[in-house]
Amino acid sequence: MVSIDDHMMKKSSRPYVRWWWFAGVIEKKAITEQIEWIVRSGFGGVEIAWVYPSNDESSRAPRLFSTQWRRYVQFARRECARLAIGCDLTFGTLWPFGGTFLPHEFASMRHDGPSPQRLNHSWELAHHREPGPIMNHLDRRALLFYDGVVGAALERTAGSVREERGTPAYFCDSWEVWTEGLWTHRFAERFSERYGYDITPWIDRLDAEPHRRYDYRSLIAHLATEEFYVAYAEVCHRRGALARVQAHGSPTDVLAAFASADIPESEALLFDPAFSEIPASAARLAGTPIVSCEAFTCMYGWTPRSQYAPRLGQEDPRDVRMLADALFVHGINQIVWHGMPYSTPERPQRFYASVHVGSDGALAAAIPELNRYMTAVSELLREGREPTDFAVYLPIEDRRMADTLPPALRRPGAKYHWELRYERFPSELDGYQPTWISAPFLAEARVVDPPRRLDSAVPRSGRGFIAGERYFAGLIVHASRWIDSGALDEILRLAQGGVNVWIVHPPRRPGTHSQSAAVAYARSVERLAALSAVRGGPLDRDRLRSLITPWLESTDPSRPLPPYRLRVLPERGELIVFAADPAVREIDYPMEYGAARRSTATRFQLVTHAPARTIEFALTIPAGGAAALRIDLHSAAARPVPLPSPQLP
Repeated sequence: MVSIDDHMMKKSSRPYVRWWWFAGVIEKKAITEQIEWIVRSGFGGVEIAWVYPSNDESSRAPRLFSTQWRRYVQFARRECARLAIGCDLTFGTLWPFGGTFLPHEFASMRHDGPSPQRLNHSWELAHHREPGPIMNHLDRRALLFYDGVVGAALERTAGSVREERGTPAYFCDSWEVWTEGLWTHRFAERFSERYGYDITPWIDRLDAEPHRRYDYRSLIAHLATEEFYVAYAEVCHRRGALARVQAHGSPTDVLAAFASADIPESEALLFDPAFSEIPASAARLAGTPIVSCEAFTCMYGWTPRSQYAPRLGQEDPRDVRMLADALFVHGINQIVWHGMPYSTPERPQRFYASVHVGSDGALAAAIPELNRYMTAVSELLREGREPTDFAVYLPIEDRRMADTLPPALRRPGAKYHWELRYERFPSELDGYQPTWISAPFLAEARVVDPPRRLDSAVPRSGRGFIAGERYFAGLIVHASRWIDSGALDEILRLAQGGVNVWIVHPPRRPGTHSQSAAVAYARSVERLAALSAVRGGPLDRDRLRSLITPWLESTDPSRPLPPYRLRVLPERGELIVFAADPAVREIDYPMEYGAARRSTATRFQLVTHAPARTIEFALTIPAGGAAALRIDLHSAAARPVPLPSPQLP
């Protein structure tokens, strides 16, 4: 078993890069040349991903997991160790998990039979006529079988390699399993045991039965979390590796799914930067120090595989930096460039759907400077701890009750409300540093008196609570109109213990239920509303401030704060303030080409209400850039953090 505490922080804060190996000719000389370029360019490691066959030479590709394949991977790992960079490995070929080696009983299922989804375009198709099935992600027995092939093969690539940059991670990409009618062995029996009725007569008409659909999706969420995400972390640990996981897109309580990983990983820009608050919240709740992001994916848009993404090979380095800053202010502290294809001068490659990383790309000259900057910010945002104040209930029940996104919100791979792509903290919490929370974490929460620590907000009255690894001074239920009965019971318990709770909308119970259950739920709602610690109605900034003082405010109430991230070093009595160009708030998919060049420098006069004292300070943010300060909470001295200033074309 790997010791997470001993090895996690050895992971380099320098950016990693996903290294696409296409099924084709592999040469040790080219491996060495690319790794040496990676080191010169300021990367801290690679993630090797085995994907599409090369069009002209797939027949010469080593078979996946063969002795020849293993020798190339082991050689790459040795070269990484020789040059003191990390080497993570994708847990299989392409995504989601699957392959030709999966037997029928472990393949993905629908209620009406085997899933038709196949692992198209994988490395295996260099030697197989037909693609393999997708793994059943609702049955850990399937994962254990898959691990017996894939995990064993990856573990054998270590050989005598000595990892110089901490424990390697095995990477799991985003969900991407077809969910329509998703099923597994004994699903009907489990459903009946859990909900008291037979789902099979309803399965073909769930769209007309949102409450039964909610029940169905809730069991799918439970199985996907426990049978796949939790089990995957256990598998990685048994193999001596960390679990680096993208849980987004999964039909789970995505906060709990992210929290099961050692390194939760976000994605941008197919997901807007603000989505990263969800994996960042999961890391905070789980006490994991690193939150990574597959960054710069399809910055300027996406096209099908037959075409290249817009502006591929023409990326503006200032846009790259600006997007990185947008991720940093939303909780990311490890960048994973997406990505770099295995390439040789004789056979140059491009990956169709990402920013191009390589010595032959438009970004090549700027990458060392960009990496130096991203490394400095990542290091800064791993110091100390993130201060906390409000926990905000993630509206999972509401999104699970809804169905498909309206056309205006559709994106590549985005179809359902339960993907939670568009959740945002309420604007009234600007200046606080809130954390998303969900039912599993409330179930384990305990009411406590406010601790007198520099990283903990103190309510003016009432008590706080500890959920996961963090203390919170209050709970806000903002966007939720539907709250599961179990979650409502936990909210009631916290409020009865004296925790400040603000519920904007009177809650309703989702899913099917008996008359007696409906009556019990209504009584709980009434009891909750009658408690002195509970407030209702729209959020009000002044009333919020009467509960908990925000960490950060502008001295000019009419002027919004810049996008920011805070870290506290209690042992040094120090607060770190990192703030980015306000224009990063406007970044969404697809990013406007050259957006960073149209920005201007801004100056802010701010005040921090840290537990030790209130301190006023000024902060100037360069155009398209960011700035940081270290504030001594005892002397009130504020000194700039000398972030690298990339010389970008």
